[in-house]
Amino acid sequence: MDISEIVRKRFSRSLIGYDIREVDLFLDEIIGELERLQGERTELMRAMDSLLEELEQFDEIRATAERERFHVPERQEQDAVATADEAADDAPAVTGGRTADTPAETAVSATDEPRQEQAQEMPETDTDTGGDALPSDASL
Repeated sequence: MDISEIVRKRFSRSLIGYDIREVDLFLDEIIGELERLQGERTELMRAMDSLLEELEQFDEIRATAERERFHVPERQEQDAVATADEAADDAPAVTGGRTADTPAETAVSATDEPRQEQAQEMPETDTDTGGDALPSDASL
C-alpha cells in the first residue's frame, strides 16, 4: 500500500456510520506519517549505498595491503641480492683485482685492506728487545 491509494480511497456513506471529517483527518495523519517514513527510507537507502561503496573501497585497500605484505619479504630479498651483487661487482676495485667468492668475503676483504695498508706504514718492532723500532737496514 502506498500514499496514493490512501488518498484515492473513498468510503460509502451511510446514515449510521463514522464522521467523514474525522476519517479524513485521520487519513491525513496516516498520509503524513507514510510520507515521512518513505522519505526516511529513501535517505537511509542512499546512506547505505554510500557506505557499501566505501566498504568496497576499503576491501580493495585491504586486498592490496595483503598482497603487498606478502611481496615485501620478496622485495627485501631481491634488494639484498642486488646489494650483494653490486658489492661483488665493486670487489675487484676494492681488493686490488682479486675477486671474492662470496659477498661475505667481499665485505671482509674490504675491511682488511685498510688494516694491511696501516701495517705497511708502521715500523717493524723487535719483540725480543722490548719493542724498540729497528731500522730497516739494521743487521742482526
